[in-house]
Amino acid sequence: MRAAAVLPLAAALLAAHPSLAAVGASAARTAAIKILGGDPYGRKPAEVRRSITGQTLKRDDLCHTGKRVWKFHVVVPKSATAPDGIDGYLELDAANGHMLCANLPLLD
Repeated sequence: MRAAAVLPLAAALLAAHPSLAAVGASAARTAAIKILGGDPYGRKPAEVRRSITGQTLKRDDLCHTGKRVWKFHVVVPKSATAPDGIDGYLELDAANGHMLCANLPLLD
């Protein structure tokens, strides 16, 4: 099959099945920073970025959906807004970057 014929086929598949298009690591991190923005995770993007101590692409194990997820480890030291500190996880759907679940306080 020629390359010219493959590109329209790939575009049609992605349009019909958006879950085939994965969110990249950088886009997932940007989405996580937007979700976590504000106290106690950080008011500025750089502060939130420091709260994210790990990022992995894996099969979901926190939300029990079985989907591929970007899993972020989030750690916040003790502060006035987090007197016990925070150590938890945020999972984003790897297909679209939307939040699936988290075991972090103050997230809806």
